[in-house]
Amino acid sequence: MAEQNKEETKTTAPTPTPAEDYVVRIGRPRKPRPVMTYKKVPVESDYEGVTDKYLPFSNSIRADLYLHVKRLEHHGGRTIREIVEAALDMYLPTQEPMISTPLPVEEAAKMKSLKTHRDFYYEAQEKADARKDKAKMKK
Repeated sequence: MAEQNKEETKTTAPTPTPAEDYVVRIGRPRKPRPVMTYKKVPVESDYEGVTDKYLPFSNSIRADLYLHVKRLEHHGGRTIREIVEAALDMYLPTQEPMISTPLPVEEAAKMKSLKTHRDFYYEAQEKADARKDKAKMKK
């Protein structure tokens, strides 16, 4: 009788349909993508007082400064981002007249959009999907 119950509780995977775009996923279903929370055209006032969003950018610094920052990161228990933010928080108030002057329109248009970490992830996913679609179109 126990063997009979085991046979009844066994589940089988559904057989896929012949449709080309049908994909069988194993595991939990994908969550729907959220609506992007950033603005396409940035405005300076959107950035004022925003401390919970980060804008990735790359820059280069002298090798000796990098070594000092890496040592401080390792021995001080703080991230490079925290170190740079603390340094900028101390330096920028000394430049008061310039940091309060609005940017020209053409420079403001070059500012990065405000995004959360999820926005970056889903934006990358959309680009990857577009590349896949483009590759399918070529075939």
